[in-house]
Amino acid sequence: MLVLLLTAFLAIILEIDEDELTEEETGGKMIHGDVFRCPPYANLFSALMGAGAQIFFTILLLLTSR
Repeated sequence: MLVLLLTAFLAIILEIDEDELTEEETGGKMIHGDVFRCPPYANLFSALMGAGAQIFFTILLLLTSR
């Protein structure tokens, strides 16, 4: 039964017209390239985030360990 269901899903996916796939990109589809772009100064950003997290958890541990 599972094999039949998966085969039906695959058949439906393969029957999609290419015209439907080439729709005009609007909204969230327009920014997909920006989301996965590497930020400028990535090494500096990661170093500051790591140091900030370490300081935060050290202070949290000191304040909660009475």
